[in-house]
Amino acid sequence: MSKLFNKYQIGKLSESAVNKAYSTLRSIANKRIERLDRAGLGRTNVKFPTIQTIKDTDKFSVRDALADVSKFLRSDRTTVRGEKAFINHFQEQMAEQGYGDLVSTREDIYNMIDYMDYLREVYSDKLFDSGDALDVLQQGKRLNIPMDKLKENYDLFASNIDKMENLRRSPGGRAFSQNRINNLIKKWL
Repeated sequence: MSKLFNKYQIGKLSESAVNKAYSTLRSIANKRIERLDRAGLGRTNVKFPTIQTIKDTDKFSVRDALADVSKFLRSDRTTVRGEKAFINHFQEQMAEQGYGDLVSTREDIYNMIDYMDYLREVYSDKLFDSGDALDVLQQGKRLNIPMDKLKENYDLFASNIDKMENLRRSPGGRAFSQNRINNLIKKWL
């Protein structure tokens, strides 16, 4: 495979070297994305854009795109073998922690990852820790609440948390957390 770059190395390259490296790595990355899609492991239809597309949107972003494609290619999850290994390991890990029912299919795994990413992005892990967030997801699945509705409910809960009496962060006990969250979800239905 061609050389992968970090931002420091990219800063030292000429524009033509950046363009050449990006085109080469973009081709490799897009082929990997196609292979993942053919194997049913793709999560997105997005591919890395052409240099012309990048230049049309932002004159200085080809260097950033080279850093992004290099980072993408460094990940083991960009190959079919690596993604399958990740899925198997992830399922084992979640089953050991009592969340095996959340990750029985690939779609479940990707939905759970998207859900956790959403919570991290929106709430920066300030509302619940990961265990509590997974308990919410587990209860939502048991009650057949669609993912979009579950996110709406989470947002509703977050916007009203100051109004709820005697509600504190879970001290880490799953039974307490699970009962508390189950009761709150039932109130929302």
